[in-house]
Amino acid sequence: METVCSAKEPAPKERRAAQDSSETPAVPAICTIQPSLFMSCSTGLQTPHLIIQMADPGKPLEPVTEIRTGQFFGRIKPTKLTIQGPVFPSDLGLILALDLATVQHLEIKGYQEPEFDLSLLPSNLTSLNSIVLSDNELRRLRPSRHCDPSTPFAQQQQQQQQHSGACSFSLGPSIQALDISNNLVTDLSADVLGLFPNLLTLHWSVNQLHHLDQHVLGAVPKLRTLDVSVNRLTTVSDRPFEPLRSLRHLNLENNAIKQLHATTFARLTQLEVLNLERNAIASIDAAAFQALTNLRRLHLASNRISHLPTRLFASLTQLLRLDLRRNDIHRVAHTDFEHMRALSFLSVTRNKIAFLPDGVFAPLRNLTELYISNNDIADVTAQTLAGLSTLKTLFMIGNRIADLAPNLLAGLPMLAHFNARDNHISAVPTRLFVQSPRMETIVLSGNRLEGIGFDVPLTELRVLDLDSNPL
Repeated sequence: METVCSAKEPAPKERRAAQDSSETPAVPAICTIQPSLFMSCSTGLQTPHLIIQMADPGKPLEPVTEIRTGQFFGRIKPTKLTIQGPVFPSDLGLILALDLATVQHLEIKGYQEPEFDLSLLPSNLTSLNSIVLSDNELRRLRPSRHCDPSTPFAQQQQQQQQHSGACSFSLGPSIQALDISNNLVTDLSADVLGLFPNLLTLHWSVNQLHHLDQHVLGAVPKLRTLDVSVNRLTTVSDRPFEPLRSLRHLNLENNAIKQLHATTFARLTQLEVLNLERNAIASIDAAAFQALTNLRRLHLASNRISHLPTRLFASLTQLLRLDLRRNDIHRVAHTDFEHMRALSFLSVTRNKIAFLPDGVFAPLRNLTELYISNNDIADVTAQTLAGLSTLKTLFMIGNRIADLAPNLLAGLPMLAHFNARDNHISAVPTRLFVQSPRMETIVLSGNRLEGIGFDVPLTELRVLDLDSNPL
């Protein structure tokens, strides 16, 4: 056993697993286009990732018939292509005229125009299914462009013109993912989204979006993931998502949404993840989540919620994670969680809760993590925690708890992590952990303990933190 600094409550979002250090990452092939329009490549080995960059950035390439490639370029059969700018529209025409039939994922960085014409992407990209245009300061996407017939790109597109003097975008039906995040786009028209009838993923985060339109989103009815986080949305009251019957993941984080109406999420019966963190939500209609019968994760942290309407979560019988941190909730009632038997994670940390009714968490038969930290709670009893026989983690940091009842943890045989630091606890009952044989972490730092002892050997204990006590 070791004594260490106290643990912090983990963030509720899953992190990506760290890459196995034993794996050697694939080195991309890097090809550089010289001012002479000759392209030299760093490797001739087959690689899934090709990066094309400019040797003389800052101005467009000279207009020529084609880019001359070295002997090694033909050996590269990439599935991912990154074009690193500064890059101009005419440059794209020359680069994408190369033999890139194996490319499935295209990323363009450093585009030098505020508008991007989708018609710049030619039909020879026959394997393309993913387009990334993030981080380019784009203000608008356009479906087609008028082109100068003297340019090589326009000559290549002559047979595909749908209108006199216009180049067209024909790859739309094969595209499944579109990323335009971190730009300055205020809206996408139905004319643009309508070019992607089979789109499954749309990343539209970190832009200047002010509203969502049902008619526009109806152009991509197969969408499964929609990310419109970090925009300027203030309301979502006009059923904007109703056409998206296949939607699984919806991210509305970090906007300025103030209210959730009864019809905000109408018809989203397949939705599994809903992220509403970091908004200004103060009012929620009791029927706001009624249609979300398949929801697994609901993130409502960092809003202005002061109370939970009766039966707000009644339809969320499949919910696994509920995050209510950093709100203004004053009380929780027996009825708030009565239908959430699948829930495994609940956090009400950093609210204004002063009292927890007996059995308030009893319906949560599969709960494994409970966080009630940084509230104004003075008393927690065995009855408060009744029914939580599967609980493994209990955090109640930073409250006003002075006494721990000897039977407080009696109904928690699976408990392994107990954190009650920064309270007013002056004594720990010697039999507190008698029925918690799996205890691995005990954190009681920042209290008023003058001594401590246990009547039971804690054979699994790995961490005991008693720092900042008058021991």
